[in-house]
Amino acid sequence: MNRAHLLHDLRPYICTYEDCGNPDQLYDTRQDWIQHENSLHRRVFRCPEHPDQTFPNLDGYRRHLHDAHVSNSDEISATIINYVSESILTSPDRCCPICTLSLATARELQSHIALHLKRFSLFSLPR
Repeated sequence: MNRAHLLHDLRPYICTYEDCGNPDQLYDTRQDWIQHENSLHRRVFRCPEHPDQTFPNLDGYRRHLHDAHVSNSDEISATIINYVSESILTSPDRCCPICTLSLATARELQSHIALHLKRFSLFSLPR
């Protein structure tokens, strides 16, 4: 039995965020796991006019639109709301939750955490 088949059967990927609503969910593939963490825990909103500013939720983004882009405080244009740019953080939002190592990019952090998860699952097998 090859290693890739073993890893698929072991389903080593679990959400590594403490506040996850479904912390016991196992993911079949690394891509499924990354998709989960990105879409639920690393999602942000970016203003097209202030791309270096990110907002962790739609309400915060709407407040920004209201405060920075709309002169009439009672109305937020539907056109502006349609510019909501849902995005994923590209910089790490934390250290490794297993060993506390800091890494430069989100991709490096995901690869690093994935290695831990794979090692944990392979460690559970008998020699």
